[in-house]
Amino acid sequence: MKSPREKTASIMLLLLIWTSILYSQVIVPEQERGSDKQDSLAITKMHKDIKNQSDRKSVIDTHLNMMDKTSQTYRSWNKICPVLGFKVNPKIKPVEYKGKLYGFCCKVCPPKFTQEPDKYINNLNLKGDKFVGKKPNN
Repeated sequence: MKSPREKTASIMLLLLIWTSILYSQVIVPEQERGSDKQDSLAITKMHKDIKNQSDRKSVIDTHLNMMDKTSQTYRSWNKICPVLGFKVNPKIKPVEYKGKLYGFCCKVCPPKFTQEPDKYINNLNLKGDKFVGKKPNN
């Protein structure tokens, strides 16, 4: 059983990895993208420093599930995600609302936006290139 200190360290590590994934918007550099096997190997290599095998497997599985396997790119009017405030990922399909296509940083954001669009559109400035709302803490 893990001590409270070890549990806290594991949680902090997972949060750090999650934040870096969302912030960087580059889960695996394009030149390294390829087959599922190549993606899996590249991501496994990225997370080799996680010593606990079950934690490492969980982070790798989450990372792989977040990847967008399509080569299609989309255009949206905004440059910043209205939900989390990170740079828009052109591989994430935008959502149309009030005649505008809203882009997002990751697959987690479109469903949140769809539930409360007015709440999230107020997070962007008029040009859609700056996040003016309060960033979530989670």
